Amino acid sequence: AREAFDMARASKELRELETQADEARASVKSLQEQLSRNTRASFVDGLNLDYLGMQLSMGVTNNLQQGLGFVVDSAETIDAAFRDMKKTVNGTEEEFQALRDAALEYSKTHITSADTILEIEAMGGQLGIAADQLEDFATVVSNLDIATNMDADEIAESMGQLDNVLGWVDGDMERFGDALVRLGNNMPAQESAIMDITTRIGAAGHMYGMTTPEILSWATAVASTGQNSEAAGTAISNTMAKIEGDVAAGGESLQKLADIAGMSSEEFKHLWETSSSDAFLAFIDGLARIDSEGGSVTNTLS
Repeated sequence: AREAFDMARASKELRELETQADEARASVKSLQEQLSRNTRASFVDGLNLDYLGMQLSMGVTNNLQQGLGFVVDSAETIDAAFRDMKKTVNGTEEEFQALRDAALEYSKTHITSADTILEIEAMGGQLGIAADQLEDFATVVSNLDIATNMDADEIAESMGQLDNVLGWVDGDMERFGDALVRLGNNMPAQESAIMDITTRIGAAGHMYGMTTPEILSWATAVASTGQNSEAAGTAISNTMAKIEGDVAAGGESLQKLADIAGMSSEEFKHLWETSSSDAFLAFIDGLARIDSEGGSVTNTLS
């Protein structure tokens, strides 16, 4: 919000500066016409020239100096961010220049400044994001920074971790960001809690065959219960690992899982191996059924 305010204020100041410059140009043009008329009438005196100099100083010089200072400061900030980005990103000079140009172009139509985009890309480089994905990465992070209750640093760190775990390809980051915002807007859970649990269960979920939408769905469901993110994420990951171990071992342990899910051991094993999310859901539904029928979920899990 502070960045948005600063950018809006800077834009307002720039518009005011442009208006002042237009007024100064009009004033100078008027004075030039007056000077021309006076020259033709051989009536140029020191007073007219002094007045012209005063108007130039008051209306043009200071404003031009302020505008030039603003431009120079912006260029230096962008250059510093660009140098920092090059330190962390493994890319070619052509890729670096393309990222710089894209950041500048993006800042023309969005509230996020070019140096902020380059700083996010520098964080992405540290987290192992490939050079050809950094533009998408920075765009998603900057948009989430504006649209969610998270800041750019924690978004970048979580997105970098998930990219390394889930192996996102072109467009996946943008789709993930869009889904995260929609879930935060429509479910009783903040985006920060959903993101936290997603990063905690992402590795386990991916290991056992869950897709990114399925992992995000489970994280949102858990976050919506209001559980502590760290404890809930650990519990979900441990439960997945336990089910995986029991399915692999077979026998009585697998049969107990299948009984809770309301199917045979062969059916549960097949479902877990082909769609672990559906098998996990069947297990949770089974616990809910036991509870609704007056049984003890705690005893069943024990």
